Amino acid sequence: KSDLDRGPLFSCPVTVIIPHAIAPPALPTNGPTDAAPLYFPLALTAGAPFRRFIVPPLHAEWATVKLLTGAIPLGPHSVIFHAVPSARGDLPNTEVQTKQMIQLREHGEEVINVPVRGGSTLELCWQLSWLSNPAPVDVQAEVTFHSHAVRGVPMVTSQAVRIGAADAFAR
Repeated sequence: KSDLDRGPLFSCPVTVIIPHAIAPPALPTNGPTDAAPLYFPLALTAGAPFRRFIVPPLHAEWATVKLLTGAIPLGPHSVIFHAVPSARGDLPNTEVQTKQMIQLREHGEEVINVPVRGGSTLELCWQLSWLSNPAPVDVQAEVTFHSHAVRGVPMVTSQAVRIGAADAFAR
């Protein structure tokens, strides 16, 4: 017998994340292409991860993540950086993730290159390591997406293209 006055047996919370969208880049040319960089401030405090979810441009192949520091009066800080570039489910995150421990120094710049898949959600996470220096720190993050234009938009051309019979098997 069911008793509706008792309420539900359990509840399951659901979190929906909407990533920051980036305007689509112009058509790639014959050379490498870069998208305009994204800038956002990070206020890192001990025990609180700072996450950003971004959708890379459709033809992006890797991202350059820079952390720019100003004056750090309370000394150097250690930051744990974690990036998961694809949320499509075709590969386990252990195969595509990037994890690094970064040492922030005064007026410094730390650069990390992260492989991405265009059009898929890129999760970027920074965590201040509270063991080395738990004092809060403010830094500026810059994310730039790059492409070799190998997987660019198909272009109309008048040149003939020869495709051999064995090309389908040459991976």
